[in-house]
Amino acid sequence: MANKIQNFDTGEKDNSNIIHLDLDPKINIENKIYFKNLLKKIAECSLDNLEENSLDERKKEQLLRRKLSGNNLGGRPKISPLKESLV
Repeated sequence: MANKIQNFDTGEKDNSNIIHLDLDPKINIENKIYFKNLLKKIAECSLDNLEENSLDERKKEQLLRRKLSGNNLGGRPKISPLKESLV
């Protein structure tokens, strides 16, 4: 009598709701450090300061997004180099 190997189909199922992110290891480490520090701030602050701290973090995140997208960072609006030379 030969032993037969059975397929139990225990592998990962195909789930269309899961998005695979192929991150660069450097970006992954930066994200881990960012979230670790953010969670540490949340855990250590009092309930009174929680909303203020979350607003500060949102402002920092919005500024970073504007930097990365090349949008205006605030202050004086972008003008052409010709006009810039006249200022």
